[in-house]
Amino acid sequence: MRILKGLGVAALISFWTTAALGQAPPTTRPAETDQPKPTTLPAADSVAAIVNGEPVMESDIDKWFMPRMRMQGVNDEMMQQLRPQFRPRALKEVINHRLLIKEAERAGIKITKEDLVKAVEKDLDKFLEVQGFTREEYEQKLLERTKKSLQEHMEGRMADPAFQARFLHAKLIEKKYPDKLKVTEKDVREHYEENLERQYSKPAQVRASHILFGKAGMTEEEKAAAKKEAVAALPEVKRPGADFAALAMKYSSCPSKKKGGDLDFFPRHNKMTEPFAKVAFELKVGQISDIVESQFGYHIIKVTDRTEAVITPYEEVKDQILKQLTYSRPQDLIKQYAEELRAEAKIEYPPGKEPKTAAPPARSPVKPAPQRATPTTQPAPKK
Repeated sequence: MRILKGLGVAALISFWTTAALGQAPPTTRPAETDQPKPTTLPAADSVAAIVNGEPVMESDIDKWFMPRMRMQGVNDEMMQQLRPQFRPRALKEVINHRLLIKEAERAGIKITKEDLVKAVEKDLDKFLEVQGFTREEYEQKLLERTKKSLQEHMEGRMADPAFQARFLHAKLIEKKYPDKLKVTEKDVREHYEENLERQYSKPAQVRASHILFGKAGMTEEEKAAAKKEAVAALPEVKRPGADFAALAMKYSSCPSKKKGGDLDFFPRHNKMTEPFAKVAFELKVGQISDIVESQFGYHIIKVTDRTEAVITPYEEVKDQILKQLTYSRPQDLIKQYAEELRAEAKIEYPPGKEPKTAAPPARSPVKPAPQRATPTTQPAPKK
């Protein structure tokens, strides 16, 4: 099901196989283009909410939800199972769109087929730039997955009410907040500084190998035996000229023994269990530790390399940040304006359909591949 590198299903939904989960749902006023007939699950329709006196039907939610799932190859049976997870988010977006579309009508904003052609081309160019695909590469992936050409896909995109709504919302925001849409040098600099540590810095790292004696969840008797084995092996490991990798393959109980105990590079925090990371960062390159106890057993650690912290200079990323903010600013303003309209609107729910305080996040219909973790790469449990 996954065709875009670096993207899961939620991200796949958010761009070129459908509209984003957090973006506009259906029921927008049609543009001057042919509209596909809506498809709905075979279920009785009912009112999901009443917005300023106008009903939002359960079928309106399905019109938002189902086409995107079908594009993922999800059948009706699975859609029935997934619908409760997606419904709260979908309903919120349907309501937001109803409110925004009314404001667009009051402002006299309309969209034409020519508008949509330009918008879909612009969206595609941005998408290809982010993903690193050429048009030819992406069309080949689409053909393999959907049996449709890129042109057919773009025509379907333009006919998608959610895409039309997103474009209409953008035009509404351009008219309402023309000054706020402009991204300034100050905005770029503030974003860089606020995200410096998380996004534009690479922390110092060490590369280490280890020999592990024992395993997690040992009894006291097993721990004593493992420690005794580690103590006995330590002089051999520390002997001048000893082959640490060969001894790791001989003694270690960690899967890393196949690589001579090598654990590759890791930062000081949030990767290795705390006792292990603390000692590793105190060692010099080439130095071997004494016995280190963790919840996974007893380690002998050798640091083999080290890199210092690196900060990406502002000048190198300012253009990238500018593009990012220029793209995200309209979406942020749309969400902000929708929340303002919701606060002023009269929204009623039938008994039993009131929204929960916090709706559960939408989950991907594709089960992720299981991650295999070695003992030392699991963070220590918090006490």
